[in-house]
Amino acid sequence: VLFVRHARKEKLSLRMMILYYVHRYVRLTPTFILVMFVSIYLTPYFGQGPLFPVQQGFESTGCRNGGWWTSFLYIGNFFKSENMCLSVTWYLFNDMQFHWIAPLALIPFVMKQRAIGYIMTILFVLVSIGSILSLLLYYPSMVTHALDISSNATGPNFFDKIYQTPWCRISPYAFGLLTGFVVVSTGRNYRLNTIVRVIGNILATVLGLVCIFSTYGDYILVPGLSRASLVAYQVLSRVVL
Repeated sequence: VLFVRHARKEKLSLRMMILYYVHRYVRLTPTFILVMFVSIYLTPYFGQGPLFPVQQGFESTGCRNGGWWTSFLYIGNFFKSENMCLSVTWYLFNDMQFHWIAPLALIPFVMKQRAIGYIMTILFVLVSIGSILSLLLYYPSMVTHALDISSNATGPNFFDKIYQTPWCRISPYAFGLLTGFVVVSTGRNYRLNTIVRVIGNILATVLGLVCIFSTYGDYILVPGLSRASLVAYQVLSRVVL
């Protein structure tokens, strides 16, 4: 919404696009560097004892092995991910990468080619669905159970290949773009009638609960859910949530 409003106010230009990328990088990176610095150099002084395994800093091994530069470029979730600085930053990388490619949908929308903007966002969703499905079919032995992922040391790693990769994670961001397009197209003063709002809230609640509890049987039952059920969950849950 902000991008569209800014583009309409100042007109789309090369300068605006350069600032679009530079502003995002400058806004995130200094704080990110500070967090990495604290993690690497200061956390060893936060405590001591047998359960305090931060001799060289909290999750700093990857940084010391060369992961720092992939963090500065925001590509550590798919390039040399084994040396990622701070494992929780995988989504920060995703968020930056989505920001990089968002203009593929935003620019057509601003240039009054709204159909192309909608098509691009739908393509993002289809890429996410297709990537997850293809990888799970290509690696039939890949463990998707949350409690077993970390123990699957010899097989294909679900976290590295699916969980943190942008091509598998982009569908929620794409739906956010679609929502922004709808808001811009209809205006903020548009109001849904009561029936539509009630149905929408009920549907959203049901879908959310299904995503949360549909794998209950995989944790409780033996031998758990079928492979087809787990694949369907991984493919569709990203889209719903």
